Amino acid sequence: MLHIPINEQGWGLFTQLVRNLVRSEVGGKAVAWFTLLTLLMFGVNGLNVLASYVGRDFMTAIADRDTTTYLHEAAIYLGVFAASTVVAVLIRYAEESLGILWRQWMTRRFVELYLQYPTYYRMNDAVIRNSGMEHPDQRIADDVRNFTTTTLSFTLMLMNGLFTIIAFSGVLWRISPTLFIVA
Repeated sequence: MLHIPINEQGWGLFTQLVRNLVRSEVGGKAVAWFTLLTLLMFGVNGLNVLASYVGRDFMTAIADRDTTTYLHEAAIYLGVFAASTVVAVLIRYAEESLGILWRQWMTRRFVELYLQYPTYYRMNDAVIRNSGMEHPDQRIADDVRNFTTTTLSFTLMLMNGLFTIIAFSGVLWRISPTLFIVA
């Protein structure tokens, strides 16, 4: 498998790859899916913040033995969880759709590059047997799938973590600016 180091050169190759995707015939769709994913992540983080406030009010109603407020907050809690579930499903769908789009584009591009230069003519049987690479096109497809899945998943986890930190930092600031600074 191709090993690209995580350094300035590797980052440059990655940004060039993303730039080529954005400028390609499927670039508009890719940008739209990524934008939708970003908006949905903002939405789910907003719902998480809302759930924290609703949870606070819900627990306060239980502690105060206030049945009316308890039932009201329970209904809101249920609605927030339902909305969060729908948004989480949409995030998964958008992530998979973007991943498939990126993987198809990248596989097609790499196979075209592989076939463009007659490398396959220079591969003799001994090289193929010793490397275990009987079907280079399949190997390209597998490596691209691994790369796109891992990269997209890592990027989205990083973004979601950043959005969560920002959202709950706002909650902490609202509770107490001093507590936010100390934390």
